[in-house]
Amino acid sequence: MKTDLARRSLHRASSHALIALATPLVAVLIGGCASQEKLAPPVEHRSPWAGERTWAVVPLANESGVSAVDTLGISDDFVAEVEAVEGLRCIPLNRSITGLRSLGLAQIRSDAEARALLRVLQVDGLVVGSITAYDPYKPMTLGIAAQVYTVDTPAPTATDVGELTMAVRERGNADRSRTGPAAQASRVYDARNHDVLERIGRYAAGRHDPKSGLRESLYVNSMDAYGRFVAFEVVGSLVGGLQPPEAVAVEPAAPR
Repeated sequence: MKTDLARRSLHRASSHALIALATPLVAVLIGGCASQEKLAPPVEHRSPWAGERTWAVVPLANESGVSAVDTLGISDDFVAEVEAVEGLRCIPLNRSITGLRSLGLAQIRSDAEARALLRVLQVDGLVVGSITAYDPYKPMTLGIAAQVYTVDTPAPTATDVGELTMAVRERGNADRSRTGPAAQASRVYDARNHDVLERIGRYAAGRHDPKSGLRESLYVNSMDAYGRFVAFEVVGSLVGGLQPPEAVAVEPAAPR
């Protein structure tokens, strides 16, 4: 009996010793793998203009049919993604809201109103859009329709505030004499779509913590992160639709 107890005690002691020796080794191996992962620059967009330009984003309208939508949060995502474009800067969202109020507007509903705000804010570009679809539950869905007005798009004359208070019919006649947006983009981003998932993978590359296991899964499990990805895609489509045609996304080679 005493011999069996001694053997069991010796076995337990040996097991504890092996675990104590193995734990630091496993930690070193795991840490070594994480530290050896190659860092990759993120996919980015580039402005088509040689000099720096300043844009503004109008708070997105909610046309999704869902009442509980964080329109200001998603609009802020667009501000961040415009700011991330090489060669572009974006004013804070609250300045756009202040500009709208100075014109007595809640939203932009015509080309004339867009160009009036463009001049009030004294920026080179104005992003106007709406949320067309919204489902925050997995698989998430976010639809965006957006336009950008730029100072490079010719307009006959500067719009004054008085014009914005004309009768609806008169305002419509004035709108038809003006040039529309410089670029447009519209798409519903459905997380079940394999093309969307592939784009998320490219977007996540260079934007995750190498020591984290989340990576692209973060963007399909959080509407906040998914909204940032969608803003990146839509801003890229707007910039890519501008003239001259050199406004393209810059995609680094995928790390091997």
